Amino acid sequence: PTPTRLQVDLEQRYPLMGGWKSNFYWGFNLPLGSVLTEVPKGYKFTFPWALSLKGVPCEETETEVRLPEGATLIDVKVGRLSVDYEYKSSITNLDVVGRPTVVLRARNLLNGDHPEQLTVLYEFSVVAMLLEPLLLTAGFFALFLASMVLMRLS
Repeated sequence: PTPTRLQVDLEQRYPLMGGWKSNFYWGFNLPLGSVLTEVPKGYKFTFPWALSLKGVPCEETETEVRLPEGATLIDVKVGRLSVDYEYKSSITNLDVVGRPTVVLRARNLLNGDHPEQLTVLYEFSVVAMLLEPLLLTAGFFALFLASMVLMRLS
């Protein structure tokens, strides 16, 4: 059975006293079947964008959504929140042009302030999906062709 929730206990190393802060990073991957659906003009990524720590104010939050390489016509909807958007490209293994990444930043939030759904609509072509395997095939073909030519010359 797959768990439906995760409990994280954060314990401070030192007791918090006047003016002390504690910053932390929390990242995770999701199975696509639960958050991605196919719509007539592409794909729709829907995720409940909310703080997971109940009653804890958040001075600043940043959420990155990395889309597959070759995704185009990206549209982001967050709801009623005032959120800053930034689009950038993230390069990972075997990427040719990089993966489009949507970065959302919000300030001064409390857990009950935003039970919003983050929705990202994008288009993705089959040709973009085949780009990496074709690139690898061409690279290995060129490597074997060069080794055959070098063997014939010697």
